[in-house]
Amino acid sequence: MDFSDSPREVYVVWPRQGEPVIIVGTVGVARIRRDSWVSTIEEYRDYRQTAVGCMVEVTKLSS
Repeated sequence: MDFSDSPREVYVVWPRQGEPVIIVGTVGVARIRRDSWVSTIEEYRDYRQTAVGCMVEVTKLSS
């Protein structure tokens, strides 16, 4: 069972040059797309991936 009030990891990777990237799980992605001005959003699959693992991949791509 998934609870909407349970804490979820959300990260922002903001490089010195370039645009920020929000990293969020599938449960929260709709709200981020609706409420955020950041256009680049990386989604990780809750309970199958971790936010940290996704962040590592994003930082590898941006370096």
